[in-house]
Amino acid sequence: MIRKLIATAILLIAIRSLAYEPFKSAGLETVLSQQKPPAIALEEPIDRDSYMLGPGDVLEFSVWGPIELHHLIEVAPDGSIIIPNVGDLSVAGLPLGEVEESVIKLAKPMYAKSRLSLRIVAIRRMKVTVSGTGFQSGIVTVSAIDRLSTVLTLAAAPLSSEGENGVSAVPAEEAETKKSAEQERWIAFEDVSDALPALRKISITDRDGDVRVVDFLKFQRTGDRLGNPVLKDGDRIHIPPMTDSSDVVHILGGVMLPGRLEFLTGDRLRDIVDLAGGFRKGAVLSTITIFRSTDSDPTIKSQSIVVRLSEKDNDRGLELRSGDRILIRTADGSERTAFVKISGEVVHPGIYPIENLVSTLRELILSNGGFSDRSDLKNAKLIRWSKADRKDPEFDRLEKLSVDDMTKMEYEYFKVRSRKDLPTVVVDFPALFSEDSQISDIPLMDGDEIVIPLFSPTVFVTGHVKMPGLIKFVAGKDHNYYIEQAGGYAWNAHRKKQRLLKAETNRWIRLDGDDIVIEVGDTIFVPEKKESDYWLLFKEFLLVASQLATLIIVLRTI
Repeated sequence: MIRKLIATAILLIAIRSLAYEPFKSAGLETVLSQQKPPAIALEEPIDRDSYMLGPGDVLEFSVWGPIELHHLIEVAPDGSIIIPNVGDLSVAGLPLGEVEESVIKLAKPMYAKSRLSLRIVAIRRMKVTVSGTGFQSGIVTVSAIDRLSTVLTLAAAPLSSEGENGVSAVPAEEAETKKSAEQERWIAFEDVSDALPALRKISITDRDGDVRVVDFLKFQRTGDRLGNPVLKDGDRIHIPPMTDSSDVVHILGGVMLPGRLEFLTGDRLRDIVDLAGGFRKGAVLSTITIFRSTDSDPTIKSQSIVVRLSEKDNDRGLELRSGDRILIRTADGSERTAFVKISGEVVHPGIYPIENLVSTLRELILSNGGFSDRSDLKNAKLIRWSKADRKDPEFDRLEKLSVDDMTKMEYEYFKVRSRKDLPTVVVDFPALFSEDSQISDIPLMDGDEIVIPLFSPTVFVTGHVKMPGLIKFVAGKDHNYYIEQAGGYAWNAHRKKQRLLKAETNRWIRLDGDDIVIEVGDTIFVPEKKESDYWLLFKEFLLVASQLATLIIVLRTI
């Protein structure tokens, strides 16, 4: 009896040894002699039906019963696993649950009276590629359970010489500790790029070429996990730029995060409110105003729509359009919304709400249709009125009087005030819009006026010429050419005092040579020569002469 027990024990030891040696020769250890791989942070248990296995995953094959075995099995680079004393199986790209069923089916004949299981104990590392705007481009190493947010956190990290292609390969476990700090960076996009990343249109391309577009901003602002998907081996992530001409809407006033937001077709008012962090306390939902540009009626360039939105989440509100500006007032008037006026040769002139000193000239123009085909950018102006510029009661009074009714002092003040330049902000409109120079962009302020004149390739000749009016501009011609086209000087023209008024600077220039450059929009002014009263001059001469003669006689007498 004792001999049988000893023989059985020896047999069991031999079987364990046979099962252990092949596995050990592959460089792995059983759980009996080695600790399990360190645990990693998981946001939830792994779904056995959706988690796809790949090279680098470590599985534990367990046998319970008359024979108890525990094997650690790593998925090989070719996607296969080898189960000691059972055989091999290709598992790459298959869900964990399906692989477990196959392994149990394959091993059951050998372990007929035992209970079998297969579970994952270590998650593989994989590589994905990041490119686009606002993040470091290159290859990032993450785990197979990491989501898009982890990749963007790593791609936003500083460059490291240890990283691949210039991207720091920070372990996903360490990246988890950085998420809260980086999240603020995603929202503000500070010191990342000149262009802002379009987080609502991030594209993820898998190895088969299939593309999915995700709304990562919606995940950030609302927690919608569809915008933060789990990634796969070899995914290519591209973040496009959010340019001024992109589809955008603006929401201002009584929301937590007012400003410009990306617009997706089908967005409704509630969707944008949610992305803006929801309503602030005291927001007035009954009179939400939407400023909208429209081409449906050629007589209406812009319109305002007043809508009501209930507090119920299922009330999604009005369907929006690209370029809409949403103003949500508050009960205490604390929204302090600023407005800017656009006039002249633009597609949608009108008055628009802005974020004071945040909204820019370029963004406002392009988001509302841009310029018409007849616009003159060279002579466009951004006028910034101050209180002193806007209110001048004395000038308003003098405007209603004739020159004869003014005193000499009043007339001098009226002339100076009439010639005062408009309070314009220096902006290089052609560079800002035609050459796409972001350096020339200007933050707007409440009360600004943007004036885009009609392009007219002419020179205006006025004053004492025979046919004053607009003369077609010809490059290289001097003022004599345009005066000749206007019929020449009138009989009483004061040629020595003729002046050129520059359209671009509103400055007067003396026309005392033929080398003065005439440009489109300039004005040539020929003043009148005052008539001389020769009889009056003769009488004044006689008076002065007699006074001099009298003075001479008196001096001689003395």
